[in-house]
Amino acid sequence: MSSTLSALSASSAASGTLIAARWYDYIPIAIYFAFVIGVGLIARSKAATADGFLTSGRSLPAWVTGIAFVSANLSAVEIMGMSANGAEYGMPTFTTSGSVRSRP
Repeated sequence: MSSTLSALSASSAASGTLIAARWYDYIPIAIYFAFVIGVGLIARSKAATADGFLTSGRSLPAWVTGIAFVSANLSAVEIMGMSANGAEYGMPTFTTSGSVRSRP
């Protein structure tokens, strides 16, 4: 196991990045972006104005909007920030209202 980790570290160091990503590692990212852009283009064709596109024609129920708000606040950036606080300060962290705070 340690030889695998040292080989991975050596190949990562040689490429100058933290990971040694190959071309096929980017396929899921490309599929995700294609899906998101496709959804946006479909929504654009159904919206008459920019305001209608942004608000989905005011047809979304409140619970969908609430879930979208919570999911945006619980993003990967916040999770990375919580991990960074824990690693830097050596203490557990928690989140409130979309912001990262250290536990007293």
